Amino acid sequence: LETVGFYRYTAPAYGLTATRMITSGWSDAGVVIPWTLYRQTGDAYYIEEYYDNMCTYMQAVKDKGYSQMLFGDWLSFYATSLPCINQIYRLYTLQLMSEMAAVIGETEDAAQFDADFAVERTAFIQKYVDANGNLLTATADNVQDRLTRHGYPYVDNAQCGLLWALKLGLYDTQDQKEAMVRNLILSIANENQEIRPDSGENTL
Repeated sequence: LETVGFYRYTAPAYGLTATRMITSGWSDAGVVIPWTLYRQTGDAYYIEEYYDNMCTYMQAVKDKGYSQMLFGDWLSFYATSLPCINQIYRLYTLQLMSEMAAVIGETEDAAQFDADFAVERTAFIQKYVDANGNLLTATADNVQDRLTRHGYPYVDNAQCGLLWALKLGLYDTQDQKEAMVRNLILSIANENQEIRPDSGENTL
């Protein structure tokens, strides 16, 4: 982080791409790990020790954005678009930073992270959630006719996207939330392979 101003996607950095890219989920480990250690131990040491680094990283994500090449819904059979995953992780890390700021008494920072979360949550919902509660994890980014790097299709109401949307509350109404739950259950059940033609029933 001291060299480039952001967490790389592996530590130590491997290859030239790791020195240039901020990747959602992977680089975000620099934020997720201190929070996880605190949740497991109750010890805020790692939050306090790396808080300034995490703030620098969050600003780098805001300024530069995540990579549009790697990794996203990696290896998924029916995938969520990379831009959607990127925005999900941006929201997730804003949420964690607010929690960590509050833990160490940085109340103004916590309020700013909350405000940024609210703005970006609204933008996410406007782009990715339709009035009926469908999560447009392919068509919103116009990737429904493309394949992932591993040869799988992008689809709307992808399981990964739905799980994250439910976890982070990315909907405006209870009806939309309930529709997301139904779509997730239907996708997992996959009765008669109606949702995922080349997957079995009751599968992720």
